[in-house]
Amino acid sequence: MSITNNTLETKKGSEEAPVLVLGVSEWRAEECDHENIVNCLEDGQVLYFPSLPFVLTEEEQALLDPRLVSPKRKNIMYQADQGSIKGIAENASAQEKSAIEGLLKRYSEASYQLLTDLIPQYRGKLHSPMNTLRLNAIDEWSDSHSFRKDDRR
Repeated sequence: MSITNNTLETKKGSEEAPVLVLGVSEWRAEECDHENIVNCLEDGQVLYFPSLPFVLTEEEQALLDPRLVSPKRKNIMYQADQGSIKGIAENASAQEKSAIEGLLKRYSEASYQLLTDLIPQYRGKLHSPMNTLRLNAIDEWSDSHSFRKDDRR
């Protein structure tokens, strides 16, 4: 695994956000410089995994359809620690709802495992944040909804 310290330009253009680029290509991380990762993360750097794909099954690929999101929401939200999911369209089938929950649960578990592999010091101390699945194009959704939820600004 390679580790590179870089900077990426932010939306505002002139500011730069420190980024730690990690050459991880598998969701089960190999041996690495755990201490460097912890120090960078705790210094406010963003962990970036450009070589780490999250491969979807054929069934999951079929779920990438904006009609599955409630018209009042910009995304579907999954809270792993509560096992709750919100934002699925009412007309989605029970099978689609179950498959979306399964996809988000699989992603949540893979992310948690990756972080505990990379940063064993955090094992048992991480909380389970909300995972989201955005299926609407940002411009299309933002034009018809509240400016407070506009991700373009």
